[in-house]
Amino acid sequence: MGNRAVVHFHNPGVPAAPLLSHPDCRRWAGRLVLLYGFLLFGAFAHGQVQTVTEPEKCLFLGTPYQLAFLQEENLVLMDNGGGVYAFDATSGAQRWHRYLVSNRGYQGVQFGKRQVLGWSDQGVFLLDAVTGRETWWRRDRQCGGGCSAHLSPDESRVVAVCEQGILLYGVTDRTQRVLPALREFLGWLPGGHSMMFSGITGDREKLVRKWQCMDADTGKVTFCREEPGSWSDPAPVFSSLGRLAEWSENDRGGGSLKIRDACTGTVLHEYGDLGALSQSMYWLKDGKRLFCTTEDLKEARVIDAETGAVQCALSGEGQRFVASPPFEDQTGTVWVFSKDGANNRHAWKLVPDGAPARVLDGARIAPSYFWPSSSGPGRLSTMSMEESKLWVCTVYDMENMGRLAQWRCRLPKPRYGGSLANRALTHVVCTCRAVPDNESHPRNQIFALYVQDRETPVRTGVGSIRAISPDGKHIVVQADDKESCLYDAENDRVLAVYTAEVESNYPCYMSAIFSDDGKRLALSNTKTIEVTDLSEGFPRRTMALPTEKDRWAWGVTLRFSPDGRWLLCGGENCARLFDAASGTLLHNFEETERFAFPYSEGYGFFGSLYTMAKDWAGMVTDRFKYDNRVETAFTDGGNRVITHAAGQILRVWDAESGRMLRTIRTGLPEKRNGTGRINNQITLSGDGRFAFAANWDNFAPAVLWSVADGAPLRRYQLPESGWGFGLPTNDGKSVIVSSNMNLYRWPGAPADSQ
Repeated sequence: MGNRAVVHFHNPGVPAAPLLSHPDCRRWAGRLVLLYGFLLFGAFAHGQVQTVTEPEKCLFLGTPYQLAFLQEENLVLMDNGGGVYAFDATSGAQRWHRYLVSNRGYQGVQFGKRQVLGWSDQGVFLLDAVTGRETWWRRDRQCGGGCSAHLSPDESRVVAVCEQGILLYGVTDRTQRVLPALREFLGWLPGGHSMMFSGITGDREKLVRKWQCMDADTGKVTFCREEPGSWSDPAPVFSSLGRLAEWSENDRGGGSLKIRDACTGTVLHEYGDLGALSQSMYWLKDGKRLFCTTEDLKEARVIDAETGAVQCALSGEGQRFVASPPFEDQTGTVWVFSKDGANNRHAWKLVPDGAPARVLDGARIAPSYFWPSSSGPGRLSTMSMEESKLWVCTVYDMENMGRLAQWRCRLPKPRYGGSLANRALTHVVCTCRAVPDNESHPRNQIFALYVQDRETPVRTGVGSIRAISPDGKHIVVQADDKESCLYDAENDRVLAVYTAEVESNYPCYMSAIFSDDGKRLALSNTKTIEVTDLSEGFPRRTMALPTEKDRWAWGVTLRFSPDGRWLLCGGENCARLFDAASGTLLHNFEETERFAFPYSEGYGFFGSLYTMAKDWAGMVTDRFKYDNRVETAFTDGGNRVITHAAGQILRVWDAESGRMLRTIRTGLPEKRNGTGRINNQITLSGDGRFAFAANWDNFAPAVLWSVADGAPLRRYQLPESGWGFGLPTNDGKSVIVSSNMNLYRWPGAPADSQ
C-alpha cells in the first residue's frame, strides 16, 4: 500500500526539514526520474517500431440497425450503431462513411428523404445522403451532453435532447433556442408547433409513465396525463397525427391493436385478434398506416389505422423481414428491407406487387453483435435472430473467419444475455427471461441447452449458466441468488450444490470454470473457492484464502493450467496459485503498484471535482488510489503465469518457483475521457505469447508486445472509437480489432520477430 500522509507543523525555532525528506516527496521524485528514463527509452524504442495506420482487411461490418435505399442513385445507406455507410447497391463499392463515436453510448442516425441526421459526442450534424458531405453541424455544450436528435417532419428543424435541456435548431434560418429538459422525445404534434414527450418515473414499487407537450416557440410544458408504467413495456409508437399504436399479445399466440389519442389517452380504435405480429411497429409518414411484420418475420404488412384492414402484405421464399423503420424517399416511395439465408439485404417497394432487390452483400456484414467466444481462444461468437424466438448462434475461427459451428435455437422465452458454447462445439446454452421486470436475478431466468441438429432444447431449467464442461455433459447453473449447482445434463440430475456465505439482499453472482480436460470444476463462492473432481463421489476441497481481505470472490477470475494441476485466481492487487489436487496455496503474485480508479467517482460537477482531486493527489501518494483488479493467464504450456492490471502493467512469473521474471509497462496514459473513465486495456493471445495494449479513446497508440522478452513489436494508430477490443492471434501475425461496431484484421508482429 502507499505511504500514509504525514503533516509537519513548522516550529519557527527549528530549521525546516528538507522537502525531499518527506516520504511521499521522495517517492514522487523517484518516480519522476523513472518516468524520465522510461520516456527516453520509449522514444528510442518507438523509433525502431513501425506504426501502422490502416487495417489489412475489414472482416465484418457491424450488423445494420436501419437501412435506406435511394433508387435513382442506386445507393444503399446503412447505420450499424458505430457509423453510417453508403454503398453502391450493384457493385457493393463503398461511396462514403462517417463514424459515430460516443463514450456514453449516445449516438445514432435518422434518415431523411435526401439527408442524414447524425449525433454523437462530436455533435449533431446533417450529411448529404448521396455524397456524404456535411451540410450543417453544431456542437453546443450549454445543455450538457447530447442524448438523441430528431428531424422535424419538413426536415427544416433539428431537436437535440440533452442531459440538462433541449436545443431546437433551425437548419435553414440558422437559429437556435434553449428549451426545458424533457427526456423521451416522441415526435411533433400536427401543425408543427408542439412536441410530445413521454417518460417513466418513480421507484420499482410504483412506476408511472407521464405524457407531456412542449410548445416549440415558448418552451411552455403542458402536462397531458399519466398512467402506470413498466420498464418492460414496448416504447410508445407515435404518429405524425398525434396518435399512439399499442400492440398487446394474448395467450393464444395472437394479439390486439389499440389506436389512442396521445394527449388524452382516449382509445379511438381497437382491433381484435390480428394474428401473431412482432412488437416492432412503425407509423408511415402520413400517420394513417402502420408497418409491421409477423412474429416469424416471414411477412411484412401495412395496416390501415382507421379500419384495421391489411392493405398490403409482402413475402418471399427464404426471406426474413427486418423489424426496423421503413424508409420513405423524396418521391413518396416507401422501402422496407429483408435478409435471406446468406445474410444478404434486400429492398422492397411497399406496394402489393413489391419484389425483393438485393442491395447489400451479406458476406461483408456481421450476422449480429459479436464477441470473443469463451469456448476457446481465437474464436468469435455471434447470435442473430431469425424469427421472434428462433436464434442462430455461430462460432467462427478468428484467424480466417471460417465457420466452426452453428446452432438454431428456438427459445422457450425471450432471450436474455448471450450464449455459451463448450470447447468441443457440440453444445450451446442460452439464457432466457422468465420475469421481465426482475430479469437480472438468476431465479428469474431460464437456461436452455442445445445440440447442433435440434432447434428445441435438450434440457431446460431455472437459473443462469455459469460454465459448461468441454464435452457439454455437465453445466454449472446458478439457480438462486445465493446458490449454484453442478448439473448432469445427460442424465438430468444435480450432482453438487454450492451455497454463498454472504449477508446481502443482492444477488451473489458466482463464477465457475472447468479444466481443459473436463476432470475438474472450480467455483468462486464469494468467501471461498472450491474445486470439485468430476469422478466418483465428486470429492470437493476448499482453497485456503490466507486473509479476510482475500475473501472478496465477487466475480473472481479463475484459470486452470493446461494440465489441470494448478488453479490460478485473480483478485485485488494479487493473484494466487493453488494446487488443484490438495487446495494448498503455492504462490502469491502481488502487484505492488497502484493506479487510478478507472471510473468517475460520482456524478455531476462535484463528482467530477472529487475525481479530479483524487487524481492529482494520486500523483504524489498512493493512498488516494484504489486496489486494482489483477487479471491472469497461463503461458508457455502452463510453466509461466501472467498477471496484468489497469491496462498499465504486465508481469511474467515462473509458476514452479513463484519468481518474477519480467515486467512490461505499457505506457498508456491515465487520462479520463468525457465520461470520467480511463479506458486502457490489455488483452492476450490464446497461448499468452503476445499482449495487445490499447487506449480506446485514442489518447495514445496501441502496442503489440512480445511477452517472452518484453519487446514492443508494432504500434497502431487505431480509428477513434467509443469502445472495442483487440486480440492477437496465437501466431502473432495478426491482431483482430473490434471498433465502431466493425471487425478488422490488422498486421501483427513483423516476420523477423515471430
